[in-house]
Amino acid sequence: MTPSERERACFEAGVEVGALYHQFVGTPVGPETTASLERAIEDAGENRPNCGSITVDIRDDELLDAIEHDNGYTALDGSLLAVEMTVRRGETTVDATIGTTDDDSLLRIVDIESARR
Repeated sequence: MTPSERERACFEAGVEVGALYHQFVGTPVGPETTASLERAIEDAGENRPNCGSITVDIRDDELLDAIEHDNGYTALDGSLLAVEMTVRRGETTVDATIGTTDDDSLLRIVDIESARR
């Protein structure tokens, strides 16, 4: 059975958020580098062939809580990320996010729109 365009779009969204998540988790980050890392993640995501748009926010309060103050930085992890991404495949658009709930990182699809249903 051949996957539908909708199924392929959802698969691509999963690949995109998963790849982005695993590419950047572990990156050293501190208050002085947050903005540049957010831009780097956005730029990297927008290079991907199906990514229509992406916004990245590294949560400042959580970042400050995670920093070991003797070294001034921490490793980026899912609890620090808020990402919104739009993936397009054919006439289907999928909105996906990276976020957290109860200290658990979540990569999820939040909306699917198709020109053809």
